[in-house]
Amino acid sequence: MYRSTIGLCLVALTISVPLAAKAAQPQGERISVVGAYTSGLVQDFFPCDRHERWSVSDQSGLTREYASLVTEAGQPFFVQASGYISPPGHYGRLGGNERSLVITDYTVTLNPPRDCVLYGE
Repeated sequence: MYRSTIGLCLVALTISVPLAAKAAQPQGERISVVGAYTSGLVQDFFPCDRHERWSVSDQSGLTREYASLVTEAGQPFFVQASGYISPPGHYGRLGGNERSLVITDYTVTLNPPRDCVLYGE
């Protein structure tokens, strides 16, 4: 009994490690986009040129910088973000966002670009 339990644990570890490593890889189309980023209970991105709200996965440190710059949770600031965008679908909390954006690099501005129209807010 002892040997079979150890064998099952080793098999489970062997199977789960590759799956976890694959999940960490960015998926989707490479994109560079301007929009408003907010963070509170969830992280959202509102692109300037689309009538959408995107769920955010931050791999760049943006969430940490957001916390140091804003005075209240949910206050937007504007970013030029680069990363990977998912295909259309249901993402984020309760599936309410149209896409998911993995941010890998960004530039912050607290003021919106002149031509930025936010549809999703």
